[in-house]
Amino acid sequence: MKLYENFIKSASIYFDKIAQIILCAAIILVVVNILLRVFIDSPILGTYEYVGFCSSLMIGFSLAYCALESGNIAVEFFLDKLSPRIQAVIECIMGIIAFVFFIFTTWHMSRFAYSTVLSGEVSASTGTPVYYFIYLVTFGILMLCLVILSNLLNTIRQVLHK
Repeated sequence: MKLYENFIKSASIYFDKIAQIILCAAIILVVVNILLRVFIDSPILGTYEYVGFCSSLMIGFSLAYCALESGNIAVEFFLDKLSPRIQAVIECIMGIIAFVFFIFTTWHMSRFAYSTVLSGEVSASTGTPVYYFIYLVTFGILMLCLVILSNLLNTIRQVLHK
């Protein structure tokens, strides 16, 4: 179990670092595009699309780390008034719901990506195939599922040992 948790933590940190690099690349792309537009009146074609692709990758790759660090918004105001055991049971229920939801999300996103492969869908101005980005975001959501599963198993362990 510890090996699984270490793997999930390392992979989440790694993908978050990639998201940070993508964020920097998007910022550089926007700044260079503005400078080129202002000084030589020749912007980079497809900047809007590339920034959109970068944004989707940043979100997809940073979800797992956010969940790992509990950086999401949690409703703790009401839960703090309950006993620790009831809090853990509620966390288990919410973890199961979140895990099932994101597994279905991963499944449907992968089906959607495959349908874009079959249809040959590309972006409007640059002609970039969109399925690459859909698959990468799907992988990021799968990583989120693994983090949720790890947190859920830890919470179940807490409930059973109390």
